[in-house]
Amino acid sequence: MANTKPNAAQITYQAAGTGAQVRTVDSKLGEVVSVLDFYGDAEHTYRVDPTGVLDSTYGIQAALNSGAGIINLEEGTYLLTSLNIPGNVSLVGKGSTKTFLKTATSGSAIIFNGVHNAQLRGFTLNQTGSIKGTGLYLSDQYFLTLVDITTNGFEYGLYAIKSLYHYLRGCKFEGGAYGAYYGGTGTVWNVDWFNNVLTFENCRFNNNTTIGTYIKGCEAVFLNCDWSGLPGIGLKVEGANQSYTAHGIQITQPYAENTGTVFSFSYAFVEINGGFVQGKASGSPAVSIVDVADYSTVFWKGRPRDSDYWDFGYRVTNNSVLVFDTGFTQSVRTSNSVDGTSSVTYPAQETTPGTISTAVASYNSVGRKINYTDTVVSVPAATPTNTGILTDRTTTGNGNTYLVSANGLDNTAVQIVGGLAFVTTYNDGTTKRASITSLASQGIVWSSISADGTITFQQLSGYPTSVIFNAIQMDT
Repeated sequence: MANTKPNAAQITYQAAGTGAQVRTVDSKLGEVVSVLDFYGDAEHTYRVDPTGVLDSTYGIQAALNSGAGIINLEEGTYLLTSLNIPGNVSLVGKGSTKTFLKTATSGSAIIFNGVHNAQLRGFTLNQTGSIKGTGLYLSDQYFLTLVDITTNGFEYGLYAIKSLYHYLRGCKFEGGAYGAYYGGTGTVWNVDWFNNVLTFENCRFNNNTTIGTYIKGCEAVFLNCDWSGLPGIGLKVEGANQSYTAHGIQITQPYAENTGTVFSFSYAFVEINGGFVQGKASGSPAVSIVDVADYSTVFWKGRPRDSDYWDFGYRVTNNSVLVFDTGFTQSVRTSNSVDGTSSVTYPAQETTPGTISTAVASYNSVGRKINYTDTVVSVPAATPTNTGILTDRTTTGNGNTYLVSANGLDNTAVQIVGGLAFVTTYNDGTTKRASITSLASQGIVWSSISADGTITFQQLSGYPTSVIFNAIQMDT
């Protein structure tokens, strides 16, 4: 009598619980498959190469195309050329320190093209040759989840265009030219550069030669991310123009060390909260903590970590605004720069005890009322000058009017003292001029103002050891 054995299609299965339906074991097993199920068939002998490494392009792709919702990558090392990820599929390894995919391709190793609802989890993708190719390529890809994914050594660790609802947690894009690159070339939304609603949590973009993360889009959130060891730029965010800005950019508790420019923004609206960010060490080509350019606005809440032995600062250009809710407190940055169209606002000024601090706050911009703040410290009972607050803000046209206040504490650190004055800077047709009208004074006597905006005042004895000047531009 022939020995017949039932196959999975002939055996039924019913889950526990009220309402569970009867189905075949074959259907149940098809929900989750392993790539090892697709090795060693009659046509393809891909089980193990002579070195013991799984040669896996055919096997993994066959598993991905099987219709199963979850594809398991067992612990080990897999060689591949290129994979295409279908929609509604999860490719799951045993962890980025246990499951490894290796490729030498100069193209794209893992491709998502016009598919949605995909997930990658728990593996490392390594470029075995020189820096080249793309680790993960995504085009028109919605609803992507990446968890515990590492790419190493690619020109682009991740390259995406027209992406929506991406969530990345615990991922690393390192050791290449660009870590994660969300790019595009269009000039309006929803055409060919739309990247929107992107979340990066506890991700690292370290040791890339050009840019750690590039975003051209909006609504991107970074939580506890790291941009260290980049000679170029850590995070670069761009909009298309004034009408189509990269808005809704939120960066919370960033970290960066030994990076040329930590943040770079162009046509962007950004909020940064806290952070430990440092530029390159002294003697290296230090650039800046943040570049704010091209009609960008950046609010930085909570003092960013700054080191008194590393020299870096900010650059604000082309009608841009940078606002701190606290100041740099450890030292004045000689590399700070603001052009004549832009402004920087501090509610508290940076100073070096025992010296006169030059204002590093705002420059006037047509059509705005802007605060200017400067601090003079260790004021003697003599006639000091304030060399920063309005210096070089006299104009060759009709001039400007400022309401200037001077405030401080007496030697008991209790009584608020100071003064109030109107200052006008103007040009009489041939020469820059300035005038000062005292409205009130206590502890100081307003003296004069020079044509370049330098204020001289008399400090009375027994009054403040420091004076904080504030100027509000009254006209536009």
